[in-house]
Amino acid sequence: MEDTVPTIDSITTACEIISMLVLPAAYLSLCAWMAFARVPRAPYLPFFFIFGSYGGWFMGWSLIPCEGEEMFLILLILFIAAPLSLLGSALWLWFRDRPFTGFHRTAFYGCLSYIGLIAVLVCLWAQAAKKS
Repeated sequence: MEDTVPTIDSITTACEIISMLVLPAAYLSLCAWMAFARVPRAPYLPFFFIFGSYGGWFMGWSLIPCEGEEMFLILLILFIAAPLSLLGSALWLWFRDRPFTGFHRTAFYGCLSYIGLIAVLVCLWAQAAKKS
């Protein structure tokens, strides 16, 4: 049996499918689930930002061969716009009137997890830059 290594084309295709089909379908299913569960003041917008931000990473991975302005725009969105929108969503969830259901907690911690991911990536990038 021959070992197969995924090629960049198969990884790119997988990232495109995840970012354009899987994550939007998961977000719509979650919205339907919250509506079915009659969640009071459901956190649709924070979940939209969470799914969109993580989907942006998959979209960025699918666009790796791009150069210059396109890559700068992707990085600008992933490292500045997305964390700001998620931080705003986390603050909105924290300071809003209760009830604070499991959906709200998941959205709150999901927003903070992305900000933590960015912090880890910046630290790794700084460490790699220091070594070179």
